[in-house]
This record gives sequence, C-alpha cells and structure tokens, in this order.
Amino acid sequence: LQCPKIKTVDISLILSEAIRRIHNGESMAYLFRNITVDD
Repeated sequence: LQCPKIKTVDISLILSEAIRRIHNGESMAYLFRNITVDD
C-alpha cells in the first residue's frame, strides 16, 4: 500500500554515526547541526 503523503527516508548513515559517537564517548551535537532534508 502506497500513500503519497508518506516519504521513506534512509537514516542508516546517521544511525551508524550516532552509534560510533556513543561508543567512542563523542558529542552527538554534530548530528543535529548538519541535518538537511531533500524534497
């Protein structure tokens, strides 16, 4: 079932970077400063 109002967004790169940063005790702020959404 497809709905034109729902868009699939790949978050795999952000998720992997978040896991790496948490594992290394690094700041997560970088992830929130560099968010872009392409239409």
